[in-house]
Amino acid sequence: MNNTILVVEDDKNTGFLLEKRLKEEGFDVVICTDGKQALDAFEPHAFCLCILDVMLPSKDGLELGRDIREEDDTTPVIFLTARNLKSDKVRGYKTGCDDYITKPFDVDELVFKIRAILKRSVRKQPLENKITVSDLTLHRDERLIVTGDKTTTVSHKELLLLDLFFSHFNEVIPRKELLMKCWGNDDYFSSKILDVYLTKVRKILKLDEKLRLQNIHGHGYKLVASK
Repeated sequence: MNNTILVVEDDKNTGFLLEKRLKEEGFDVVICTDGKQALDAFEPHAFCLCILDVMLPSKDGLELGRDIREEDDTTPVIFLTARNLKSDKVRGYKTGCDDYITKPFDVDELVFKIRAILKRSVRKQPLENKITVSDLTLHRDERLIVTGDKTTTVSHKELLLLDLFFSHFNEVIPRKELLMKCWGNDDYFSSKILDVYLTKVRKILKLDEKLRLQNIHGHGYKLVASK
């Protein structure tokens, strides 16, 4: 099992502290001190998780996070930052990060969050690769939606949401369940990002005119099909 963590931190003391503690926890660690160096070091599936400082020389952490997501949208990403503005957190979550931690932070808490994120990232049981609802087929491994001769690639978060709606077709899924299963928490920032992704999912579902994602006020969401 891959247990290598990419740490991108230009503060030597923080980088040393993270490397030392993560190695004590049994992880291998690759340290980079600027965004360009980190992007050169990054390879899809080479790391089990990335920890990115937001304020970096040559390429900031948010830009680096977007670049990493373009190459691999499955490796979990945690942002570290001294900035605590809501707008910065929203920008961070929009890149697809799994958590956003402000400095100063407790290293024990960070380790706990890393293990929780990694635990969520591993499927406990293998799933069938394909699931079909109406005229749409979701290919989990390839992250594709197929209808007729048309194929559309979906992002990792879109896949998670579509998988939940397809697996619970005609069932109400509480909003909190969507947040916990796709983001691991139900805080304000994750909730705002969920709304963004629900808009994207609705756009994807328009590939099949019969499908509709209903907002069941006060309860959650339900994927239905007209006859």
